[in-house]
Amino acid sequence: MARIGSKNIKAPPDRLLQGQLSVLVVLNDYCHQELQIEKDLAPLTISKYRQQLAFFCNWLGERALSAEMGALFLSELRQQGYSRASIHAYYAAIRPFLRWLGIEFKLKLKKIRQLPRYHTKEEFDRLVQAIAQRQDTWAKRNKERDILIVKTLAYTGLRRSELLSLKCQDIKEGFLFVYRGKGERDRVIPLTKTLKKELNKYIKKNHLLPGDRVFPIGPNRLARMIRESAARAGIANMTAHQLRHFFATRLVERGAELRKVQELLGHEDISTTATYLDVIPIHLSQTIELLED
Repeated sequence: MARIGSKNIKAPPDRLLQGQLSVLVVLNDYCHQELQIEKDLAPLTISKYRQQLAFFCNWLGERALSAEMGALFLSELRQQGYSRASIHAYYAAIRPFLRWLGIEFKLKLKKIRQLPRYHTKEEFDRLVQAIAQRQDTWAKRNKERDILIVKTLAYTGLRRSELLSLKCQDIKEGFLFVYRGKGERDRVIPLTKTLKKELNKYIKKNHLLPGDRVFPIGPNRLARMIRESAARAGIANMTAHQLRHFFATRLVERGAELRKVQELLGHEDISTTATYLDVIPIHLSQTIELLED
């Protein structure tokens, strides 16, 4: 098991015990004190960081934590064929963990530019149809709910965690209120007339109370429902987050102002939103049309 000791760590002494200490014990402390209490990250985000850091700690074995070990770990991932995106993700998890322990760890990684996957309206319609046509016991009992789930994701741009925590009282007067979204940012999303009507009908039909979750479904069940329905429709790489991309690309495709799309998505940095301009490069198409006689 990996270890840490005072000669390797410059962190305040209250984070360490005398002699050697299991890194996994410190990892639990880090996830609870820093990620959960101090940064107040979403449970799914904390779980992702915990898994990545646990993998790193298991790789360490009996070796002591250090910046050199962090660099060696990422180097071995690269040699094993891990994608640049995966290496960046591990670096993003390891660096603040080591910094919390007083270990400075900074690498110059080549920036990656990945465009969000784009799904068309025709593919989305096929997804809805596939859910409607499912005949298994679970699907027949929850068909109406599952269709409304994918519509809500596709026409509000909610993150998966935001959808799962959505309560009936968060839907008011044709608006959907997101409280304490990613980065502790609140936002308000107008509902389309159709979605507003369907949500209100669903809430009333199921006798849901203001404090009830609109969609009482777990993250694994949600992912499975979308994945299996997409497979039936012949659609690859469809997830809850891909439906968020669908929302953004549809708005950009139809000429929505980038600042407004940023506000609806809850992006802190507009450069994140700007990637959707590259997915649907209408501005470039208009430029190329200048070549036409």
